[in-house]
Amino acid sequence: MIKINQSLILFSLILSFSCTRSGLLIQKQRGEFFDFTSIDQLTEISYDTLDGLFLYESYVESYISGEDAVTKVGGLVKDMSSVNLNTYKSGYYLCDLSLLKKYKKINPKLNFDSTSLASFQSHLMEIYWTHSGDSETQFNPYCGLYYSKFVLKAIVVNIGDTHQKTPLFLGCTDFNEYKIKNNGVNYDYHSLPTFLITDVISWQEIK
Repeated sequence: MIKINQSLILFSLILSFSCTRSGLLIQKQRGEFFDFTSIDQLTEISYDTLDGLFLYESYVESYISGEDAVTKVGGLVKDMSSVNLNTYKSGYYLCDLSLLKKYKKINPKLNFDSTSLASFQSHLMEIYWTHSGDSETQFNPYCGLYYSKFVLKAIVVNIGDTHQKTPLFLGCTDFNEYKIKNNGVNYDYHSLPTFLITDVISWQEIK
């Protein structure tokens, strides 16, 4: 494991340069692709513990608009026997320090561990922003959709249902036909039960 100060430096560098990824530019602010309607309603804090296998969205073509705009970064879902919309509706997990800090202002009783989160988030962002859009080693169940596998033990806080952009879960023929029929749209929207990771107890990427 890298030292804490090295981890924080890496995290800062990744955030500083995260606006560029193989020529891709973020052209939308957070609120445009996350509908966090509950952010002003976090009056009760409900924690839960995760312990098991999880899939991180390391590359999702549905989160790219056209050829040059990334509209959303990846989240995590539980590693089940198959990946589909039901997988996402069983729980969508985000590692986002900046969002936790916003919640903290609303409810000072919210607790989280910045050090463990910074290390884990920096690793996830490095995976996401350096992905080429193709991989022979990562899990690729559908067209333009890649996952990195993790063994993860963490504490999460429930922030309620949020309106999230989701993949289409289609093979490439159907995926391309969907885009043609829908004027280039390559995604869907669904309300998902959403959780923010507040403390990373342990993690290991499975390669």
